[in-house]
Amino acid sequence: MDYIWLSSAKLHLYTDAAGSLGYGAIFSAHWFFGPWPHSWIGRNIIVLEMFPIVISVSIWASDLANKCILFHTDNQGLVEVINRNTTKDRQLLVLLRKLVLQCLKHNILFRAVHVPGVQNVKADALSRLQVTRFKSIGKDMDPAQTLVPAHLLPQNWPL
Repeated sequence: MDYIWLSSAKLHLYTDAAGSLGYGAIFSAHWFFGPWPHSWIGRNIIVLEMFPIVISVSIWASDLANKCILFHTDNQGLVEVINRNTTKDRQLLVLLRKLVLQCLKHNILFRAVHVPGVQNVKADALSRLQVTRFKSIGKDMDPAQTLVPAHLLPQNWPL
C-alpha cells in the first residue's frame, strides 16, 4: 500500500448530489451522473451525498486500489459519518457498509474532509443534470459518460 494520503482533488475524484434532482461524479476524465428515482426524492441529504461516493469507489476501485484517499465533500455531517465509520441512520448505514466493504476488498484507506461547494463546479453541474453546462466547463472530459451498472443504480438499492 502507498503510505501517502492522496486527496480526491489530486486523483481528480469529485462527487455531488442535488436533493431533488440527481447525483454526479468525476474521476480524471471519466464521469457519470443520474437522476434520483421518485422514491429517493426528499431523503436525507447526507444519504444522497454518500451515494455517488460509494458508486465512484465501486466503479473505479481498480484505479483507487492500494491507496490512501481523502474524500472531499461539501457536507460536514457526511464528513463525520465517513470518518467515524458509524451512523444511526439505517439508509446511510447500508451505503457506509458498501463503502467499507469495497475499500477493504481493494485495500483502500479513506478519510473525508470538508470542501466548500463552490470548489466542486463540474460535479455540481452533473448533480443538477446540467450536462451541457458540464461539457462547456469540462472540455477535457471523456465525450461520453461512464455507464453505471444496473445493480448500482439507486432504484436497485435496498434502502
